[in-house]
Amino acid sequence: MSYDLRVWEKAQEGEVYVLGGDVAEGLNSGDSSVLQCRNVRTGNQAAELEGKIGPFELAELASMLGEVYNQALVGIENPPGLGDGGANRHLFDIGYRKIYFEQQDVRQAIDRPTPRLGMAMNHRLRGRLVPQGRRWVEDGSAIINSERLIGQWETFALINGKYQAVPGAHDDLVMGDLIAIELMRIVQLTQVNQERMGHLPHYPGAESVKDLSLPDREPTLVDRLVEKQLKKQKRERMQHSPMEALV
Repeated sequence: MSYDLRVWEKAQEGEVYVLGGDVAEGLNSGDSSVLQCRNVRTGNQAAELEGKIGPFELAELASMLGEVYNQALVGIENPPGLGDGGANRHLFDIGYRKIYFEQQDVRQAIDRPTPRLGMAMNHRLRGRLVPQGRRWVEDGSAIINSERLIGQWETFALINGKYQAVPGAHDDLVMGDLIAIELMRIVQLTQVNQERMGHLPHYPGAESVKDLSLPDREPTLVDRLVEKQLKKQKRERMQHSPMEALV
């Protein structure tokens, strides 16, 4: 097993972190397996793990890195055809419980968690996460410290209707980071929902998330996204209210 671990921010007491993972087969001739760690409050890229490692090894490294980074929420890609038999299942089997469960769009205020571990990177989800990741990086909500990640972004493009690396390049670092940014969004919305709306958490263990309030500053894309989501949730609650139906 061979991998590189690059660290820019050691785990800080009281901070909340997420780990986004892109899994490969571990072959020397193939893509690398990746873990991207981000600080949810600041958006800073805290660490990056990259190597020719298989799903089980990636799960064990995710468990160790997640423990170091304050029981980080871990979300690893769940490739089509593997079901739960890959990295996510092994991560669960070895006792790590802060794992993302795939969300089902039920057209309500909060999506419903499914029994499926990890994040299925289908065409629809990829088409949403790529523009989102680009916006967060551009407005400073997600800070990149890795030169290798920047290099992969430069060779990442829309080809034949799909966001992917250009021929001869790789996109594993980008895909892992897109998942990490999505986990940041979910944790931030979970915190807002708990404090303002009294909703149930998006994922197991979310009730333990600490205060993620930010200092006074100009509104960013994240702030606007949160406010838009809150307004949507308020409208949907009113539409489904029994009193509203009687009027």
